[in-house]
Amino acid sequence: MILDDPFALCLIISGSDFVTTLAYVVALVTFFTAVFTASLALVAIPSFLLQIPSAISFAILFTALADARVNIKMIDQGSSELNIIIGVAEEDFEVAMKAIYNAFIKVKK
Repeated sequence: MILDDPFALCLIISGSDFVTTLAYVVALVTFFTAVFTASLALVAIPSFLLQIPSAISFAILFTALADARVNIKMIDQGSSELNIIIGVAEEDFEVAMKAIYNAFIKVKK
C-alpha cells in the first residue's frame, strides 16, 4: 500500500511493546488511517558510504529489489537524503539483502 499523504506517519513497534503501545495508537486512529503490518524487516542503506549520488544509489536499490521480486512495504528517507530505510516482509529479508549486496558490488567494480 502506498500512502499518498504528506502527513503519513510510520510507527515501528517491537513485538514486546505492541500491546502497551496499541492504546496510544488507537487514540491516533481517530485522526489518521492506521495500517498494521506484522513481521517487518528493516534494511538501512547509507548512500554516503557507497560514494555515488543518492539518487543513483536509490535507483540501483529499487531496481535490484524489483528484479528479485521483493515487495517493499515501507520506505523512509530523512531530509538529508543520506540514507534510506526500507521495510520488507521477514521472509523476503535474505533475498532482499542478497539482491542489494549483488547490485552494489557490481556498481563499485
